[in-house]
Amino acid sequence: MTSKKPESFDPLDISNARANPPTVEVAEKVISTIPVRRPNRNEFIRVNPDPEYILDCAVVAFDHPTDGKQYYYLHERLRHLLPDDARPVRLFVAINRHAGLVLWPCTLPSGDGPGRAWHTSALAAADEAMRSWIKIVGKKELGYYVHYKATADLGVPSWPDMSLQELVRIAFKDRVITGPDHEVVRTINGEL
Repeated sequence: MTSKKPESFDPLDISNARANPPTVEVAEKVISTIPVRRPNRNEFIRVNPDPEYILDCAVVAFDHPTDGKQYYYLHERLRHLLPDDARPVRLFVAINRHAGLVLWPCTLPSGDGPGRAWHTSALAAADEAMRSWIKIVGKKELGYYVHYKATADLGVPSWPDMSLQELVRIAFKDRVITGPDHEVVRTINGEL
């Protein structure tokens, strides 16, 4: 009886990989978090140009002791709770080159106050981002934002198949001011 010599196995033999390609399971991306913020200065973004994905609303920018600056959604009928802190914004749905979504709150200008140039330049950048990939950079010495267009063709953004309502619910899921007893209202009013 002759014993068979076991075949040697070479895990780095690439011919095996080519002959029997592994099966790839496809998974669907689930969006469970969407930051509410201005795009970072080195982040090229596009803004969804569909008017159905643009919302004028009110937010409160609150400096949370542990989480830093957070935006809270404030329904119009509750603006009287924080008249000096409610900020009217135009909320844009933006996407970066890595398909990361952002809800971008651009403050709506009112009057000729000191922040008007910041607000109008941010809105102009968002408008341009509806047509081109841009990045936005704050220029303190000038008192407004400057935006830069990408010089390369970065392709067409792939927007998720979700409504603005769904995106807003995800972005503000635990940051909605619901009434006078809300922690943010009580903190701003000096009750906590």
